[in-house]
Amino acid sequence: MMRNYSFVASSAWIRYIVLALVAATLCAFLAMWQNDRRQQRDAEIATIEANYNASPVDFAEAVEGSSSELRHEDAWTKVEARGRYEPQLTVLARNRTVNNQPGFYVIVPFTTSSGSQVLVNRGWVPAPSTGTASPDQVPQPPSGETTVTGWLRPTEDGSKDNNPDGIIRAIDTDRVPGLSDPYEHVFVQMGAEDPAGEEGLSPLPAPSLDPGSHLSYTLSLIHI
Repeated sequence: MMRNYSFVASSAWIRYIVLALVAATLCAFLAMWQNDRRQQRDAEIATIEANYNASPVDFAEAVEGSSSELRHEDAWTKVEARGRYEPQLTVLARNRTVNNQPGFYVIVPFTTSSGSQVLVNRGWVPAPSTGTASPDQVPQPPSGETTVTGWLRPTEDGSKDNNPDGIIRAIDTDRVPGLSDPYEHVFVQMGAEDPAGEEGLSPLPAPSLDPGSHLSYTLSLIHI
């Protein structure tokens, strides 16, 4: 008995076939995207593992000049900088959460021995329970000659920043008044300073090494 497959040419079946092809194409695209994100995350983790606990290098050697951008492979490079803090230029970076608690990063410009300035993230403070946060209310850095040890981080885009004096959204040298010769594309996330400043700042946690769920998502999409 010969079967009649003419229904396959019907408009309903053509729509089903088109939808199936679109779905398959979308799954393939998403699988490739997730795989790319997994590879990027694997590279980020490898960079952190290579740089974070390494011996510090001199800041001036790690960053060639004030306009140098931070290369991906140099992220989290541990550095040591000598100079002095400029506490009168302190600003607070808002909307920064540590252990699920809202607060601020304390950003203090640091004039290196070469005369250029780099922003230093000295740590975190919780948002005040009442009133507004102010740079004058946070623990002060040491005065005089200081050695800062920390990690290189890329600055952020503050072009859309709109905040009251002393508060910034993005860690961006363009949003910090009073700088004369800043390193434009890098800042230092402080790990230690010698001598130490006033107590009261919470140190920032180490970067996450969680690979995320990109691999499982990729496999799931492949098997759909």
